[in-house]
Amino acid sequence: MSIDTLKRKDGTYRPADYRDIKRAVDCGHTEHLRRDGITVALRPFTADRDSDKPRKAITVDVYGPHTADPEDRDCDSRDFVFGVFGAHLETCRYIYERLNGSSDTLLQPNDAIDVFANQAEREGTVLATLGDQAIIEYEMPGTTSQYGYNRRTGQYAHPADPTSALRIVTTVGTEMVGDYQAVSYNRVPKKWLAAIRDADMTDWIGMGQRSTTRIPFPGEESK
Repeated sequence: MSIDTLKRKDGTYRPADYRDIKRAVDCGHTEHLRRDGITVALRPFTADRDSDKPRKAITVDVYGPHTADPEDRDCDSRDFVFGVFGAHLETCRYIYERLNGSSDTLLQPNDAIDVFANQAEREGTVLATLGDQAIIEYEMPGTTSQYGYNRRTGQYAHPADPTSALRIVTTVGTEMVGDYQAVSYNRVPKKWLAAIRDADMTDWIGMGQRSTTRIPFPGEESK
C-alpha cells in the first residue's frame, strides 16, 4: 500500500475502512495513510526491549493539513503497545477517527452483510445505523429453534423458514468488532425503532425463533 491508498482517480479521497488501517498497522514497517490533508504515520517499534517479554508496539503520528513549512503543521503523537487486550482494535479505531473525522460506521441501511451465528455465516441486512453502531436483521433456518419444536408431533411449529433475529453491532468502518447485543423484536430500544423508521426500513422479516407468528414492525398492520 502507499500514502495514496485512499486517493481516487479523480483526486478526491474515499473514507478509510478498517481493512485499510489494519493492513498498515500489521505491515511491520513505517507506513502512511492520507486523506483530505490529514496524514497518519505509523512507526512500529519494540516496547520493553530489554525485558524478558518484549512486545510489539507502534507510534501513531497524526499530522494536520499540509503547509510549506513542516514545523507549522499540527501533530498529535500516541504510542500503542500490543499484547494488551483490545490494544490492536483501539489503535485501528483511533486512526479511523482521525482520518474520517468521526467514528461513524460506513454501513448504510439496506446494505447486505454476512453475520456469523449458530456456527455459520447468515445473510443479513442493515436496518439502521446510529454513530458507530448498526442494527442488523439476519436469517436463520426455522428448524434451528428449540422453541418451535413440538415433542408430541415431532415437528417444528414455525410457520416460516427462515426465521430471523436482530442484533446491534459496533463497527470500525464496515467491520463488525467486539461483542454484539441480541435484541428481541418485542423489545427493540425506542431510539433504534426511530432510526429504522427514519431509514424507511420498516419491512423486516420479524419471525423470531421464539415466535410462531410474524411480529410486524410497530405501527404496521398485522399480516
